[in-house]
Amino acid sequence: MSDKDDYIIALKETNSLIDELIDAELNAGAAYTGILTAALFRLLKGSPDKQDVLGILGAAMASAAAHVEMEQSILSDIH
Repeated sequence: MSDKDDYIIALKETNSLIDELIDAELNAGAAYTGILTAALFRLLKGSPDKQDVLGILGAAMASAAAHVEMEQSILSDIH
């Protein structure tokens, strides 16, 4: 698979997890904080070069902003 395919799979799986947590009536703020904390912990723990982490975070923030701006997006069904 390509990086783009892996990216789309990760997006969809993460969105499914978020939906499950919200459907289970978890507090949305707590659910998002837990997801972000776990992802950041694993990213920081697994990266020997912290500059790589900054690059990944920047790319993720830019990608999220682009998805918000796009009218047709694989994330467009998110409420």
